[in-house]
Amino acid sequence: SYLAMMIISHLFFAVIVGVIFNNLEDNYTGIQDRIGMLFMCSTNICMSHANFALNRFRSGKLLYIREQRVGAYSPFLYFITNLVADIPIIALSIMLQCIIVYFATGLHNSGGAFFYFYAVLICCSMASFGLGALVGAAIENDYIATATVPMLQGPMLMCGGLLADNDQIRPYFVWLEKVSMHRYGALLLFNNEFKKLGDLSCDVDKFGPVTCSLVPKRGSEVIPYLGFDDEQDAVWVMWLSMAMFILLVRSGQLISLYLISRSKS
Repeated sequence: SYLAMMIISHLFFAVIVGVIFNNLEDNYTGIQDRIGMLFMCSTNICMSHANFALNRFRSGKLLYIREQRVGAYSPFLYFITNLVADIPIIALSIMLQCIIVYFATGLHNSGGAFFYFYAVLICCSMASFGLGALVGAAIENDYIATATVPMLQGPMLMCGGLLADNDQIRPYFVWLEKVSMHRYGALLLFNNEFKKLGDLSCDVDKFGPVTCSLVPKRGSEVIPYLGFDDEQDAVWVMWLSMAMFILLVRSGQLISLYLISRSKS
C-alpha cells in the first residue's frame, strides 16, 4: 500500500544513513560528514516525495476526471481532502526516519534541535509533494510528467548549497537559489546543527598544521566557513522562501485541478 511503501522507503534510507554516519565526532571529519548527511536528508525527501505525489495522482487521475464529469465534488474539495490525508502519512514516515537518523548519527542532543530537524523535513516534504502534484495535474502525458520532475529538480539540486559554490551561481543564476527547496532545507538543517556545536578538533598528524589552522574551531564558525553567512541565506529568509514555495506549487496544483475539471466537463 501507499503508507507501507512510504514507511519502508524512509526506514531503508534511515538505516543506511545511520550505519554509514554512525556516531559523528566533533572534529574536522565530523564537519564534512555532517554536511553530507544533512544535505542528503533534505535532498532525499525533496526528490522521493515529489515522485510519490506524481505517481499517486497519476494512478487516480482517470477516476478524478470521471467524477468531475458527473460533478461529484469540486476540485477544491479534492485538493483539501488529499492534502489533509497526506499529513499523517508524511508525519509518521518522516518521524520514523528522524528517530533513527538523528540518534544513530549523534546529532546535537536536545529536544528542540530534534523537532526543528523534524519540522524542516516536514516542510521539505510539503514542498516536494506540492511540486509532484502540480506536475501531475498540469501535464496530461504521463511520460512527459515523469520526465519533468527530475528535470526541474536538477537545477534546484545544483544550487542546493553543496554542489556549486555561491560564486558560481551568483549573480546570473541567483534566481535558481530562490526556487531551490533543496537549498532551503539544507541551510536550515546546517544552522540547526552547527550553531549548537561547541569546540571542534582537528587531527594535525592526519590533515597537517596548515589545514587545521584554516578549518573552523567551533560549530558556530562552520556556517561562515561554508559561505552561508550573508543576509540572503539567513534562517528567516530560508523559512520564508520555503513557505512561499509551498504556497506557489500548491496554488499551481489547485489551478491545474480546476483546468482539468473544466476541460473534461
